[in-house]
Parts: sequence; structure tokens; C-alpha cells
Amino acid sequence: MATTPTTIRLSGRFKPSDAVLTAQSLPAPFFFDVPAKQRLTIEAFSAECFLPAGQSASVRLLVIDTKTKQAAPPLSYQVALYHQATFNPNAADPGGELRDVWAMNHALRAYIDPGMRLQLDGFRGYFRHSTGGVELVVSGFFEDVP
Repeated sequence: MATTPTTIRLSGRFKPSDAVLTAQSLPAPFFFDVPAKQRLTIEAFSAECFLPAGQSASVRLLVIDTKTKQAAPPLSYQVALYHQATFNPNAADPGGELRDVWAMNHALRAYIDPGMRLQLDGFRGYFRHSTGGVELVVSGFFEDVP
């Protein structure tokens, strides 16, 4: 069987008045469909979240059967994010809004069948009306299946 290394980027944005992710960020999509006749083996995933200071977010990697539109329960991974830093993204404005960075990296062995969909899912707890963003990166490889 031939294997092909891959990196899949999923991302989403928190709009100012929303507590849940939306699919507005580019170039990475909100979801990824595993090609037919290829199985995805996930070896690791990492996530990074940028939010206004004092906010937190919860992120999940869902695996959804595109035929039934149901999430496969054993393939729903809650992603625990850890606070990394608080910073001002605009050095020209010392009084500007501070941002928090939350991140994680996790080794994982998961097998995703052909035709399944990976989807980024997330929400934030306490929030002010401000934007935020999340990126999840999946590393692994595809292998051909009959």
C-alpha cells in the first residue's frame, strides 16, 4: 500500500457577537473530507487559539460520516488548550486590547475511513464583543485502500 504524508489545516473565527466558531477564515477550511479509497491515519494534532485577554475556548475535532451526517462518537476529540501568553498585538497602541494565546500539541493514533469528514468545532466561554481565531493542524498520512 502506498502512503502519502499529509498536513490538514482547519480554522475558524469567532465573530464579535458569537460564542461559537464560524467558517470565515481563509485559506484553511472549517472542515476536510477524506478522499474516497484512502484511509487517513492521524499521528498528531495541534491547536492554537487567539482571543481577547481573559477569554477561554473549547475546541473539538469531530469525525462525521458524510452519508448519515452523524458524528461517530469514538472519533470526537476534545482539545484541551493551555494558556501560553498575553500580549498586545499592536505595538503602536500601548493601550490597545490585550490578546491571549492558548495552544496544545498532542500525539494521537487514529484511523479515519474513506469518505469521512474532519470538522473543527468550538465555543468560547466568557467573552466580550471581539473577534478571535482558532487553527487546528492534523498531521498524518493517507494510505490507499481497495
